[in-house]
Amino acid sequence: KPETTPVISVLKNASIRTVMVTGDNLLTAVSVARECGMIEPDHQAIMVKADSTSATPSVTFHLLQDGKDLSTMMLSNDIGHTPISAHPSPLLSDEVVPNNVEENGWALNRVKKFHIVVDGKSFAVIRTECPDLLPKLLVKGSVFARMSPDQKAQLVTDLQGLGYGVGMCGDGANDCGALKAAHAGISLSEAEASVASPFTSKVPNITCVPKVIMEGRAALTTSFSVFKFMAL
Repeated sequence: KPETTPVISVLKNASIRTVMVTGDNLLTAVSVARECGMIEPDHQAIMVKADSTSATPSVTFHLLQDGKDLSTMMLSNDIGHTPISAHPSPLLSDEVVPNNVEENGWALNRVKKFHIVVDGKSFAVIRTECPDLLPKLLVKGSVFARMSPDQKAQLVTDLQGLGYGVGMCGDGANDCGALKAAHAGISLSEAEASVASPFTSKVPNITCVPKVIMEGRAALTTSFSVFKFMAL
């Protein structure tokens, strides 16, 4: 929607992190995230794929550019089968090491600014089989696609478990669980989602988000001022 990009920019300027959680296709979600400014043009999108069909669960990182897979790295819980580093998740740190690793002509050490994108199937595998990776995935993750309603609610509660104050916007029945679990749920429709969320927007876009945040901060400031007045 045309109103989305300016709101994302306002939230970023206020140091408020934005995360997309959707039931749509992952590459479609990444494209929308780039268009609205959630993923900057000079930042890379790294898709995480987790597989638990083998005896040892593995995690694969795909560096995406224009929706294409440029490089692949296999990581395993078994350190003896980790070809890059003994660290279980080098791509989920601020720097990509070591400097001499290159896959398909792509120097991995160039990836300094990146966003993790993951689908619901891989999210479920990491959550159950690789719980040590989950906090790093949540901190670096910007797009969560093909997520079921239960997984959306799980994502909200997992972020809250890391100490985040989580707000959630949604407009469908599949968002009700996440809207109810969030600290501040905003329904963008007056249908099913409005029943589960404490706030309902009269306009079907996210322009209401900065307003809710400002009103909340103003109310908090007023409460503090009242307590200070009573104390004095």
